[in-house]
Amino acid sequence: MDDISGQTVAKPRPIMKDLKHFFVNFFVELARYLFFWLPTDELRGNALLIVHGCLGIFLFVLFFLFPPRHIARFFILIIGNAVIVSQILFNGCVITKAEHVLTGKKNTLFDYFIEIFGLEPTNKMRMFTTFATFIPAMGVLFAAFLADFWWTRTAYLVV
Repeated sequence: MDDISGQTVAKPRPIMKDLKHFFVNFFVELARYLFFWLPTDELRGNALLIVHGCLGIFLFVLFFLFPPRHIARFFILIIGNAVIVSQILFNGCVITKAEHVLTGKKNTLFDYFIEIFGLEPTNKMRMFTTFATFIPAMGVLFAAFLADFWWTRTAYLVV
């Protein structure tokens, strides 16, 4: 592309695409670092798939291990909301895309569950499954977080 002076100007890239590539490369390198003992990238990608699947369950359980009104509960909610926003901004999960880079396959953790129900794992079905599980889970955490503050204000009325 030429500007008015006749010089060639580089075409600007969208910043979200650059951020997406940064985070994908970050998680690829993190997986290579964390799973250094595994001999191939495909095995590292499968290990990342397993850890990625357990991470949401771990954070959900960790939320309820902290006492009510603990600051860690707030930070877990922030992390969960950041994941939802990143799903929308980056058109999918960057950790899943890092798994794709490492394994060379396009499967996700939800593909196995989608196939159990006899459905074809398409991109729309993956997004639907992601939001159908993640949004209610975050709703439960948010309701529990709000209940912590509501209950402490109204408990004296019950007793």
